[in-house]
Amino acid sequence: MKRFFDRPDTQWRSLTGALHLYALPDPSDPVIARTSKEGARIGRWPGLALQPPLFLHMTLQRLDLYREDMDQMTWNHLLEGMEKVSSDLDPFTVEFARPCIRETAIEALGTPVGQWHQAVTAIRGAMTELGLGSSLTDEPFGPHYTFAYCQNDTSSREDAQLGKALERVCKPHSWRVDTLHLVAVEQRPDEGVFRFERLYCWPLGI
Repeated sequence: MKRFFDRPDTQWRSLTGALHLYALPDPSDPVIARTSKEGARIGRWPGLALQPPLFLHMTLQRLDLYREDMDQMTWNHLLEGMEKVSSDLDPFTVEFARPCIRETAIEALGTPVGQWHQAVTAIRGAMTELGLGSSLTDEPFGPHYTFAYCQNDTSSREDAQLGKALERVCKPHSWRVDTLHLVAVEQRPDEGVFRFERLYCWPLGI
């Protein structure tokens, strides 16, 4: 694997406070306990940083936008727009394969469903209507979450050994999405992880 934090999409204007729209599991969702257990069994590997289970997330849209970029009226319109998006979406479930080695991280890939595409499209459309379309980054390639980030380049031999450990330890599972979260994200390349502050949460379909 190659170092995740050398990717162009990690070169933010500021590493603290970037606004993103996430699907987050409920604190009682089994996915958190399962990921925590799997991470403990995987343990420490050279060049690898496990994402803290409490900061597990599925990105719906990453924004090149910070709270200080907006006046109060624009901020209020953003919140109102996301509330409307959420009310128009129905809850849905994503089925995930076990985490696997990718180019720069260990990721669990989900099977795309119509509601996933609908959510991403609705968010992007609303941001454009709000006059914030220039803040949109590329949409996510599909539903996924990151189990661990590559903090330093790893060898093919290390990757092969880690891949076998992931097959032994990790299992497929599902993730129920019934809320939309606006978060302020902190990128921590020194730790090799992302942490975030939950700003707003809107239930889907209400």
